[in-house]
Amino acid sequence: MEKYLFNDGTNVIREVQSREALNALLAGVTDKEKVSIWIYNTHEWMSYAAFMGTQPASEKNTEKQKKTDTSPVLKPAPRSLRWLRNAAFIFIAIAGILLVYNFTRVKWTPLEPVTVVPSRPDNSPFVNIDSLVQVIEWTRGQKLDKVTRTNLGIRNNWPDQILLKAQASRDSSAAGTRFHDLLITLDNATGYQLDEVVAEWSVWKEQRLVSSDTIRFEKINYTAPLQRSIVGEVRGDSLSVKVERIRARVFSFCYAADKKSNSGNLTDRWFCR
Repeated sequence: MEKYLFNDGTNVIREVQSREALNALLAGVTDKEKVSIWIYNTHEWMSYAAFMGTQPASEKNTEKQKKTDTSPVLKPAPRSLRWLRNAAFIFIAIAGILLVYNFTRVKWTPLEPVTVVPSRPDNSPFVNIDSLVQVIEWTRGQKLDKVTRTNLGIRNNWPDQILLKAQASRDSSAAGTRFHDLLITLDNATGYQLDEVVAEWSVWKEQRLVSSDTIRFEKINYTAPLQRSIVGEVRGDSLSVKVERIRARVFSFCYAADKKSNSGNLTDRWFCR
């Protein structure tokens, strides 16, 4: 079964499992000059015209109707002449296809790879833990143990120890910029195992969202970073990544990007049981 990648010019790339499904998508496109098609096991994108030119032409009906008149029967051309004529037709067709392909295909120029890291979330501002501990100890009238101090520091300043980044290759053409070989890396420097981290990556064009998706990490150890690869490509002019949520029961930590805190206590806003 042939498989394809299909782009109708709107920067959305779809995987197509059959020729019939591809024909259905092509039938719904009004401006076929913007269409790009990638056939699996090939090395570059094809325009609509080039793609259609590579398909076998429908068989012609060669059956001749019997003649009822008395016209003289013409002798067929010699086999060598027929072979030369067919070869000339094939050569002209191939030359035409190559010319169309050369003038219509998108030519991409590699750019420097890009690496992005998320900005610190507004709901997790930096906290001076030493000052916070002094206030808590003075209020309670007792010292905090080392583990409590450590966990308090991680929960308040987690962006300094749970590090996320996105890397991607880039190409440029007259049509714009495309990103591919996207790699999401998560580095856990807390000293504890994290139960779950959900990250979101997005591609933008002229400050408008073009494509976005989430990726989930589970049982993230602190011995080595984890990486996830994103298959495919998307067109835009910028790339971003952010943390959506984190869960770590071992130090009573639950973060969510859409909250201000878990309990309203802004001195330990991400504490949970």
